[in-house]
Amino acid sequence: MANNLFEDLFTFNCEANNAFIEVMKTNPDAIPEKATVLFCHVLNAQILWLDRLRDLPRSLDDAWQTYDLETCATLNESLTMQSLEYVQSVANPIRFLQPFGYKNLLGESHESLLRDVLIHVVNHGTYHRGQVALLLKEAGFQPPRTDYVHLQRLTK
Repeated sequence: MANNLFEDLFTFNCEANNAFIEVMKTNPDAIPEKATVLFCHVLNAQILWLDRLRDLPRSLDDAWQTYDLETCATLNESLTMQSLEYVQSVANPIRFLQPFGYKNLLGESHESLLRDVLIHVVNHGTYHRGQVALLLKEAGFQPPRTDYVHLQRLTK
């Protein structure tokens, strides 16, 4: 049951990111730089959390590096597959309720429930996509509808 919830959340995250990428592709030269930086930060944060979750060395030095839209699309698909594989690898759902230890970018040690970390990754993306939506709207774009329930209705 828990695995399915997290699979739904990471699928939603992917679809929401894809919707933004499609809107930004309509006129890439008009995208405000801050919108690009924030959108890429969503992807970078997912990379960093996947590194932590899989106990891998940090693969990024900068959580704010930027990419072109094609790279964003490729990264989004890859990160979604990796996130889904991670969630599916959690054989016992009780693991989601157990502490997960990690170090933040400052090297400080913290501990959170695995469930909370996974929810944070998706929620972090939602938060920053909201900022990107405002910046795109101010630049004359029509931001996509990426509310969770809206995207769930489209896929069911």
